[in-house]
Amino acid sequence: MPGHELPGVMGYRDIADVDLMLQVARKHRKAVVIGGGLLGLEAAYGLQQQGMDVTVVHLLDRLMERQLDKAAATLLQAALERRGLRFMMEAQTARLLGTEQVRGVQSGLGDH
Repeated sequence: MPGHELPGVMGYRDIADVDLMLQVARKHRKAVVIGGGLLGLEAAYGLQQQGMDVTVVHLLDRLMERQLDKAAATLLQAALERRGLRFMMEAQTARLLGTEQVRGVQSGLGDH
């Protein structure tokens, strides 16, 4: 994806990635998590608990679509929104915008 090489863009696969996310959360106030599956939601909630303003961008119309039916996914999203997370659903991430750091996300819904 264009923009993946920008500072602060990272994956979430192991404990080293968690340590890096915690370091970034100390320096920055906003985060975008791409993907509303289990790992994405864990990352989003963890970053939010560190004081970050977090938006989850998800391709499909419901969170954790492999594990939850529509009703359960709706309940989960509502509960997470009450805790401060934001969601952009049915949004295909096209690129990360910025030059020296991420300044926005371009999706099928436009720039954010």
